[in-house]
Amino acid sequence: LSGGRYQETDNAYVQAARVAISTSVTGRIVEIHVSENQRVKAGDVLFTLDKANPQADLAQNEAALASAKARVSGLQAEYRGKLLGVSAAQERLQYAQSELTRTRELGAEGIASKQQVESAEHAVQQAHADLSAARQAASAALASLGGDPSVSVDDHPAVTEAAARLERARLALSYTEVIAPESGTVTKVEQVQVGTFVNAGQTLFWLVSGSPWIEANFKESQIAHMREGQTATVKIDALGDMELHARVKSFSPGTGAVFATLPAQNATGNWVKVVQRVPVRFELVDPPESVRLTAGLSAHVQVDTQSSDASGR
Repeated sequence: LSGGRYQETDNAYVQAARVAISTSVTGRIVEIHVSENQRVKAGDVLFTLDKANPQADLAQNEAALASAKARVSGLQAEYRGKLLGVSAAQERLQYAQSELTRTRELGAEGIASKQQVESAEHAVQQAHADLSAARQAASAALASLGGDPSVSVDDHPAVTEAAARLERARLALSYTEVIAPESGTVTKVEQVQVGTFVNAGQTLFWLVSGSPWIEANFKESQIAHMREGQTATVKIDALGDMELHARVKSFSPGTGAVFATLPAQNATGNWVKVVQRVPVRFELVDPPESVRLTAGLSAHVQVDTQSSDASGR
């Protein structure tokens, strides 16, 4: 009855998440570590790709990073040298200016000749030019450091870029070992062979999650008093009379017809009312470890609508 305490349905099935197993890099399979229908744990290696090219790329990028660090260290040393050049040019200019002042004074007393004064003036002009060139050289060296003379070698843009390329190379090498993202059972493994060349993102086989749930399709007239958190008993056809404990996890936001590949069209003159069904998800509560549930198995679900409501609704 639609208004009874217990609501039940035989329109229920075991469901489990399916994870497509693929690679993040392109390569050739050199070893397969699992077999068809084998149970695996999260982190187990499923298969391995040829490591030769990724290892070569890693070595190349390690060398590139070392070269970038050496180049930046050289630029820093060059900049310090240019600064010393600026200081030396400033000292030469000060000396030339003082010599010019002294020579002019001697010239005014008739001790220094006009030629000596002109020579001192030329020395000052040359010292100005030398200082300007030294400053330009220092500015160029500073620009090569990204404009920040205090930047550390590791923080220089050229080094951080090389470090990023090295990290990508390390990741590419790690991706040659494809691991299980979660615990479950692998299937369709037989369609993959050693020596097969695979592309990044290509689905090779599947991993069925080891945490199944029950999806039961209740009539719309049955769910009025059903709430998240209510307890339920589940019988799997394949397990005979064994009862499993479960609780209501969630309700679908739409009926099964709404999410059908070809939704029903009711805007016709010959419309016939059909009772809709709402998918309800149940999580199993402490199922026995000896029970192995296969996705797609038929089930019978009975919900106690007067049981404790964990959601507080």
